[in-house]
Amino acid sequence: MALWGIATSQMFRYYELYPKDKWPLKVYVAAAWALNTLDMAFTDHAIYIDTVKALSDYRILLEYTM
Repeated sequence: MALWGIATSQMFRYYELYPKDKWPLKVYVAAAWALNTLDMAFTDHAIYIDTVKALSDYRILLEYTM
């Protein structure tokens, strides 16, 4: 999660420091950030399901080992 925060601050810093860059590069930066955010959301959701929601359900742990 900390790395996502660093990437987010770098993205905003890029837009502040280089406002005259061409639009394809700006779209590329935004798309890379959006994909990174989507990946982080899926990862956080999976971690939540495995560690919080199914805390005492050992069958879920067995699903991954079999």
